Amino acid sequence: MLWLVPFWSFMAFCLAALGLLTLFGGRRPRPNLEADKTPDSWPRVSIIIPVAGAVPRLAENFLSLFNQDYPDFEIIFVTRDNTDPASLVIQDLRPRHGRSKQVFAGPAVNRGQKNHNLLAGLAAAATDTEVYVFCDSGHEAPPDWLKNLVTPLLAGNLSVSSGYHQVIPAGQGMPAQGLAIWTLALNLLRTLKPFAQPWGGSTAIARTVFEKLAVADVWARTVV
Repeated sequence: MLWLVPFWSFMAFCLAALGLLTLFGGRRPRPNLEADKTPDSWPRVSIIIPVAGAVPRLAENFLSLFNQDYPDFEIIFVTRDNTDPASLVIQDLRPRHGRSKQVFAGPAVNRGQKNHNLLAGLAAAATDTEVYVFCDSGHEAPPDWLKNLVTPLLAGNLSVSSGYHQVIPAGQGMPAQGLAIWTLALNLLRTLKPFAQPWGGSTAIARTVFEKLAVADVWARTVV
């Protein structure tokens, strides 16, 4: 039974580490907004979604984006071509929901396919877009997701805002519970300054800053 000693010691360490992350990582910075923003003050947003393959609940994920409580946005779905399984889902939903575009990026040659899709989506964005939002297709978004993501940019001193996904396990098995805890730990870790970085699956960036930093030029010659 001596083997139980290191096991429970490791479990105690994990619980203590998660507790510290919850204590310090839960202190998320909040922008100082002078007043609640009216719909007229919300910037125009282009949500760019690179898609490859039809993951489970893809239609539900897309519907959650169409149903955002945000006054002025467009959704740009980008696949490699119209043979991608996700294309059928997109083509089925778009006629029933406005404010969307479907872009076929074609095969990538000297960069990663996801980057290639992102660049194709940027090229199709509305000319009056003020904020770019980059979003993964594998997650369902609450109705206030877009507002919460863009709100920090309205404070005037921030240019990039990022969220993170949450895992709600469907069962009580150890793999599902472990994934949920691990994702929570990563989410909390990202709020600590030494580890802070935007997550590409849910990031908003002011268009002027995106262009000033020449992010598209970097994506054009990298894999991820």
